[in-house]
Amino acid sequence: MNTSYYSALSAGLSRFASSLPGWLESEEKAAIHAAISQIRSWIAQQIQEIREIEDAARHRNM
Repeated sequence: MNTSYYSALSAGLSRFASSLPGWLESEEKAAIHAAISQIRSWIAQQIQEIREIEDAARHRNM
């Protein structure tokens, strides 16, 4: 996988979080936002790992 997949996923989750329906209770919205935040943190870690692997591969090929 590449970083564009994870970046698109993160952006989609952000759009989803900002468009939650008004009929949700504030506690429900808070729980959804917390879950999305955790997922986006995991995504950021995946992107960082991919970049580190790509950097290491570039250095090996020099």
